[in-house]
Amino acid sequence: MTASIDSILFNEAKNLLRKYHNNFNELKVHTKKMLETHLNISCSDDLVEWTAYVIRSEDWKTFSAERIKEFSFGGRDFSDWLATTVVQGDVTDKWFKPYVEKEELTEAETLVDKLTMSMRGSYWLTDKEKAERLLKEAIEELKTATFEPATDFKLADYYLEMVNNKRYDECSDMIAVYPNLVLDKRSQERILAQAIAASMRCGRFEVTEQAVRYGMAIENIEWASLSFNMACYFATKGNNEELMYKYIFVALDNGKHSYDFHDSDFNAYRSSAKFKAIIAGSTLEEAEVQEAMADKLSEPQTVEQAEVLINGLYEASKKIKNVIATFFDVESDNEGEPSDVSLLDDMFYLFKKTLTSDALVHLFELSFPTIESNYQVALDAAGELINRKYTEAQLKLVDAFLHATEYYDAGHRPDADTVQDQLIETYFPKLTNDALIYLLEKCDTQLLAADGLHNLFISLLERNPSNELKQRAYKRFEEYYETEGVTDYYDLQFNNLFPRLTPLLSGNVIEKIKQVKSK
Repeated sequence: MTASIDSILFNEAKNLLRKYHNNFNELKVHTKKMLETHLNISCSDDLVEWTAYVIRSEDWKTFSAERIKEFSFGGRDFSDWLATTVVQGDVTDKWFKPYVEKEELTEAETLVDKLTMSMRGSYWLTDKEKAERLLKEAIEELKTATFEPATDFKLADYYLEMVNNKRYDECSDMIAVYPNLVLDKRSQERILAQAIAASMRCGRFEVTEQAVRYGMAIENIEWASLSFNMACYFATKGNNEELMYKYIFVALDNGKHSYDFHDSDFNAYRSSAKFKAIIAGSTLEEAEVQEAMADKLSEPQTVEQAEVLINGLYEASKKIKNVIATFFDVESDNEGEPSDVSLLDDMFYLFKKTLTSDALVHLFELSFPTIESNYQVALDAAGELINRKYTEAQLKLVDAFLHATEYYDAGHRPDADTVQDQLIETYFPKLTNDALIYLLEKCDTQLLAADGLHNLFISLLERNPSNELKQRAYKRFEEYYETEGVTDYYDLQFNNLFPRLTPLLSGNVIEKIKQVKSK
């Protein structure tokens, strides 16, 4: 399936952010190349700068090909632009001056103006001392000021500006402003994200705790940096693993990637199987299963150890769809030859004669969870169960096979050498009589017809089983043919079946088949 243009842009933008997050000029250069390559448009400096700001701020909810193409600065003054982008330290004079040169400024705009110029330092003012004074004045005034939400959004930009300029103490001081502001949700999340990051970097942990408490009061956090920074905070606390994982999941849902969690704040969890599984996309339940299995995934030296491994994987398979892919990183080709799983294959050949039948059934179940599963160890386990001729164990084998077909759309057999093909063509014909009739009675009629399992009627009747089994086979075939034989879809299958099957059927069954055909 061809990836959408938004998906392509998102993945490339994430890569650019990872490479150039500390070099905004390089980010702009490569952003322009990305836009020209994938959108085939002529990029103005304004469009490139806006897009780079969006990438830098990880504002993925507004990042799309349509938004980029439609974006234009025409008719919008700089204050509007500030409200929808992240302001960095290298904003050019042409964007800044139209805003600060307005003749009349509201109280809020005046304070924002002070913050802006203080952040620019000598870039806008030759007097650095004046810049420092403006910053201190603005922070003090902000503690008692009331703002409109649009201006609050701009204020969130200045929190980020302070962090980018390593003004961690000043950013931490501004957490005192937070309760006085009438903020929209997005601005709340952005301000708290920067406050947590800044206070952790400068060791102001009382500010961090206060900002985190504000963050925990927000329902359904959407700003990735806030959820990520909160996860970082709880990771460093050491005894808040549950909350750490909670906000890791939120951060992943908000667009954070697994590589983001290489941050040193997570060093204590780096070797944890649970942590690795979660950042790789597992659910909490799946991750906990993987953690529990971590110390069991070694080559068994005794049959007892082999059964502990099998039973552990079997229990894990109740919560994880494909335990082999999860624990052994082996995907199977559902249209080719069965895949090998070295540890399980070696274990089977070493202990196949001494493993209990229940262990073999569990080995089959965990390695054949769906009809598309294609691992050699499933065939090996089935073959050993059939060779032992224990009907009770074979009935469990049949149940496991039928469970694997639960969501299968009959008629899509690869007709190759897959586990599915070999079970139907080679292994099931060798089942005991009781297991074979059980399979025929329990199997869906479409599966009998479309996947060729109806040939097993021949396998059973050619053995000349007991009269009771014959009658059960005749009855099941009548039911089967009355259901599927009235359609044209399976004519070819039935035409191939009848010449071999008719000599094995009773006269009554043949007569009923003729009656169905006549309909």
